[in-house]
Amino acid sequence: MHKKGQAALEFLTTYGWAFLIILVMIGALAYFGVLNPTRFVPDTCTFSGAFMCEDSVITGPTTDSVVIKLRNSVEEVQVTAITLTDMDTGIDTYLVTDFMLAGDGAGCSATVFGGPMTVKASSVCTLTLTRGAIATGSMLTLPDFAAGVKKKVKIDMTYYSTSSGASFTKTSTGEVVATVQSN
Repeated sequence: MHKKGQAALEFLTTYGWAFLIILVMIGALAYFGVLNPTRFVPDTCTFSGAFMCEDSVITGPTTDSVVIKLRNSVEEVQVTAITLTDMDTGIDTYLVTDFMLAGDGAGCSATVFGGPMTVKASSVCTLTLTRGAIATGSMLTLPDFAAGVKKKVKIDMTYYSTSSGASFTKTSTGEVVATVQSN
């Protein structure tokens, strides 16, 4: 009877140590990022509502910025506000009515402070949100973006159709998942 107890104790001790070593190895792999699933997530850019995302890039750490190329898939609209949220930290950056965005093409006008951004029907605009862009007393404070890290950013754009007027405001929600490019 004593031999069976000793065999059971030796079995538990031997395999207990092996199990403990396996747990330590898995912990080390997770700590060093080998098991980080975000490395395998592709870069994506999606928007709902009036806008379709054609391309996007996030840059850092020198000049942290989020650049998105959007196509207006409906009639002419006025973008009145943008909310940018870093999904990793939950930090919101509000740009309410006063913002400066760089637009390209004949269908975009976004180079002045203090007013809505006009986006014509079917036009493509490149919008650049850069750290430290001053917008009439408010500061765009993007979180620090380290190069090579995968970031997930949520962008809410409040807009209304030019023909309907500001009484019919809508929100288009977008999500950008991208590896931060060094600048």
